Amino acid sequence: MKTASFVSPAIVLVIAGAWIVSQHQTIHALDRQSDLLQAAIMERHQTASVSTEPQAPVKSPAASQSGNSRRIDWAQLVAKMEDSDFNGLDMMMFDQQMSTMSQEELLGAMDEIGRLAIPDNLRRRLEEMILFPFSRKFPEFAVIHLTARQLDGGIGGEYLAQAMETWAGKDPEKAFAWMDQQIAAGLFESKYLDGKNWTRILYEGVLIRSLLTAEGDRLSQWFDRLPADLHKDVLEATVSVWRPHGVFGAAEEVALAGLVRAKLSPEDQSGVFVRRANEACAGGLDAVDKFFETIKATPEEKLRCVGEVVNARLRGVVVSRTATREDLMGLREWMAGHAPQSVDRLTGEMLGSAAASDGIAPSSYRRMSWSEAASFVVEFNGAGGDDGVLVAFLKSEGGRSDKKQARELAARIPDEVLRAEILKGIR
Repeated sequence: MKTASFVSPAIVLVIAGAWIVSQHQTIHALDRQSDLLQAAIMERHQTASVSTEPQAPVKSPAASQSGNSRRIDWAQLVAKMEDSDFNGLDMMMFDQQMSTMSQEELLGAMDEIGRLAIPDNLRRRLEEMILFPFSRKFPEFAVIHLTARQLDGGIGGEYLAQAMETWAGKDPEKAFAWMDQQIAAGLFESKYLDGKNWTRILYEGVLIRSLLTAEGDRLSQWFDRLPADLHKDVLEATVSVWRPHGVFGAAEEVALAGLVRAKLSPEDQSGVFVRRANEACAGGLDAVDKFFETIKATPEEKLRCVGEVVNARLRGVVVSRTATREDLMGLREWMAGHAPQSVDRLTGEMLGSAAASDGIAPSSYRRMSWSEAASFVVEFNGAGGDDGVLVAFLKSEGGRSDKKQARELAARIPDEVLRAEILKGIR
């Protein structure tokens, strides 16, 4: 029986947040490019007019009328946002204004937002509008001055974690020294029952990432200063440091795998490698093959990773379209290359993972119904000479979600003892 591994909800949120913010940043950048293009088209259209009279310069809707172009009229800006009147041109002008501000002025703007009597969701939106350019233009200053605010439940820690990564890349000695100083000063003392501080874990993750190709024993020395109960969390954060398609250099992969194997229990190693394989899978199954080859993954390491990768892969397919026989055959062929003795079991678990759970009908978010999954189960069952696909499917949560049909499907199992065991689990 497959043993379920427990993953702390907090680290799930941290890592999910890191992935979400990376997607948000890409979308955010594309939106801004679109806004700039629209504004340029508007400007071109306006200047094409036959009028040759001089035009007054366009001012940012957030600019104060006092003559100080760096001063932001928050009341006017908030009013436009509340009325849904804040358009692409407004965003472009706001960004331009942010780009002219010093680090002290940007910090002052954050202070002003904190004093505004506005709803929390609007405050967070304003903070993000400033933090996005702030953390990239002045990463060191942002980390030093905004980390405490994040710990108090304020602005997004993912932006600051990426700012920490940038700072460590430019001035590692200073960034690492600052981190140790703040730990000693108690900045990262936990306020939670588990005794962990998740902002620290994010920071430690990006710092470990920056040391993967460091010379000598710098990586091991830095890691060994961590409390033992943070080892797994920090390495999970490290493998989730965002890169396009989850890219790690070969030397980084080897160093990270060595650290995981040296510092974690076999069970915890498996969890980190699964997460890394799923990150690599953003670049396709070939990228997972390369990951396995680079770290010289053992059969046991591959087996756990393969199951999770194909589950995620099929779920990704059925979100947008109907899965085909070719999809399933391709995944089975890939599994056979890494875990040939477990293809049927993994197929059943994969179909159970993709099936609509709790009787939920197919929707725009999930296109594989229970019946559709079951039809694939029937087709592939027996391919390995037994009922491995069928049994694994009916043991899964998705496979048991339609209890009536699951019991009917279980009747196909010829082994009476095994059939009784499966039926008992469906009740």
